[in-house]
Amino acid sequence: MRILLLLALSGAAFAQCGVERTDVKDLRDKATVEIHMKPVSATVGEMRKLKPPVKIGNTLPRQDSEKQVYEVVADIIGYKHEAFNKSTNSGDGDYHVVLSTPGKPKQTMIMEIPDPLCAPGNYKEALTQLRAFIDSLDGKASPTFKTLANPVRVKASGVLFFDKIHGQKGVAPNGVELHPALEIKQ
Repeated sequence: MRILLLLALSGAAFAQCGVERTDVKDLRDKATVEIHMKPVSATVGEMRKLKPPVKIGNTLPRQDSEKQVYEVVADIIGYKHEAFNKSTNSGDGDYHVVLSTPGKPKQTMIMEIPDPLCAPGNYKEALTQLRAFIDSLDGKASPTFKTLANPVRVKASGVLFFDKIHGQKGVAPNGVELHPALEIKQ
């Protein structure tokens, strides 16, 4: 069994880290200290049923529901690197990983692994390790989504986050994500 990541929070230097709720996504907001770090077990199906905030905008602060770490047993079915594109001012450098309910590849949600340069303190090394694990599945992540021929069963944990739905591959109907990912065990 591989244990790939434990989170450590502290100060940071930052890269091009996106524009939508980026401080919340990358654990740089003031409410980060209020996150309950002990994971709550859930299924992908249960996560997809959680109630999202009424309106998700770029400046929405961390919501009470986003102050909890969740852990799911899921299959990684694909991934890509959301590289920053200067010409379109899009992408945030995250690894976009699609998780599904084991045996139900259409029941999906997203897990994001931020660019290590966007993370506070020792979190950089942890994100680097997580991204290396994803790269080991079927080659280095690229802007083109890679669908795995054989899903990889993992136990993944991360901070609950509700993203605005904008056509993301694998998005849950409520926009729920594990963002950032904190740990992956195989």
